[in-house]
Amino acid sequence: MLAQITSTKKFVPVKRSKANGLGAASTSLTVDNAAALKTAETITIKGARDIIKATHNASAASTGLALYLHMDELGENDFGHLESVTAGNADATFTTVNGAVVKVEDDDDAAVAGVAIYFDEDAAEGSKLLAVTPTGKDAFIFDSAGRAIRIKYSAAPQTPGVLVYFDDDGADQTKLLFVSPTTASGRFLTDDVVGIQTVITRSSGNTVSAIDYTTNVLTITAASWVDDDQVYCDSLAGSETALLVLDGFVKINDAGGTAADRAIGSASIPPTTCLIGGYLIDSMLLGDVNAVQADTAAKVFSKIVLDTDYGFTAGA
Repeated sequence: MLAQITSTKKFVPVKRSKANGLGAASTSLTVDNAAALKTAETITIKGARDIIKATHNASAASTGLALYLHMDELGENDFGHLESVTAGNADATFTTVNGAVVKVEDDDDAAVAGVAIYFDEDAAEGSKLLAVTPTGKDAFIFDSAGRAIRIKYSAAPQTPGVLVYFDDDGADQTKLLFVSPTTASGRFLTDDVVGIQTVITRSSGNTVSAIDYTTNVLTITAASWVDDDQVYCDSLAGSETALLVLDGFVKINDAGGTAADRAIGSASIPPTTCLIGGYLIDSMLLGDVNAVQADTAAKVFSKIVLDTDYGFTAGA
């Protein structure tokens, strides 16, 4: 995949990849493919899902108080809110890593008509917060940015998980407490289906001080990120945006709608003019093809028609 540097007009392999795994205030960022990046460049990390911390505290039960899920308009929807018997006897909040606010209502009878929330640090995303929801379905609460936090229904949440406690006078991002079986703090993500999915800039102008090309690990200024976040060079404008690169024969429709097979080594073709579909072998392209296709600004066609006559699998 090629990109064109805005200032010099030179073509380079597109300097874009995806984060491979999660990072919390870390300086070691693993990406899918680091081949096009260089030391001394700076990068931007962006993603759609926010991060919420769950802090291990061996005294969680005495430092905090139990956290409960209450369903809104029970039976009419799957949305709810959080309640706790707060030590300060007042409504409180905690924040996500990116600063969105989640409200916790103070209620001396929080356990009445509420269900306790459990945290399973080993579970897949979307299944880390558990509760015996009264609807028998997953429940959702929302942060101030409109992102949803999924609380998954479980008939026995205490089996894989442990109770979540709320410390209303703790630091904003460390108010959710649990006693971790591994004595390690955890975290979970906002939902990837329900709620707002606009992009969050985790870090920009972040200097790459070293790269291990064997393991695809970048040494950067400390940042947090989510698996599959976009990672791209921001110090060479234009180098992060893909232009079209094809290998082999492609079908091109001209202005009159006539299709013809043409051999093309590389091409830069506006996606809204003449290119309709083509034959492409992803493995023959240099760069992180999935990261490029996930970038909505990339100047590469969004749908590739694969022809079974050429030995490819049909699909988008």
